[in-house]
Amino acid sequence: MKNISTILLTAFLFASCEIVIVEPYDPRDEIVGSYNLTEYSETYNMEMTFPISIYKVGNDYESLRIGNFYDVGINVHAHLNGNKIHIPFQVVDMFEISGIGTLHSNEISFSYSVYDQISDSYVDYCYATAW
Repeated sequence: MKNISTILLTAFLFASCEIVIVEPYDPRDEIVGSYNLTEYSETYNMEMTFPISIYKVGNDYESLRIGNFYDVGINVHAHLNGNKIHIPFQVVDMFEISGIGTLHSNEISFSYSVYDQISDSYVDYCYATAW
């Protein structure tokens, strides 16, 4: 009888235990995904809308990759710090790019410049909103 009581007590204790697995918080989870981006070119006085994607890169809780940046199919590297996105100066497929972004709820506001080395035209100063 003692063995049955011990088994029942042990089963009751294990059944009442809740196992909680806590995964580390990654702030990039709030921003990764697919967006529609409306871009206004101050240089050319034009507006256009196109899709972009934001991906996590590495395990440092900061690094991001923005896909289809400037609607030319390039991927740019960026860093997330709080609600700010920093796009450091970089040359990707002959495009010189740098800028910043700010996360507001479910929208991201960007301000960036792009220079196309191939066409050797003007620097394009852009403002954009992704949602």
